[in-house]
Amino acid sequence: MGEESELAIAAVRRYAAALRCIQSRLFDAYPDVDGIKDLMVAVRHEKTLPRAGTSSTGVEYAVHGAAVR
Repeated sequence: MGEESELAIAAVRRYAAALRCIQSRLFDAYPDVDGIKDLMVAVRHEKTLPRAGTSSTGVEYAVHGAAVR
């Protein structure tokens, strides 16, 4: 494997680790939410959470289409 490939793999691993950390912080703020699916239900169907906001743990989120940003 070349150096460029190794750098790309390392970048993807850092991104995945950061995503896990952000998700953990977001879900810590909403104990009733047990994953992205539950977050989508809370926002889109139950309307117990706003479509966009900042959690008590400081994570800004926005639900759009079929995903969360």
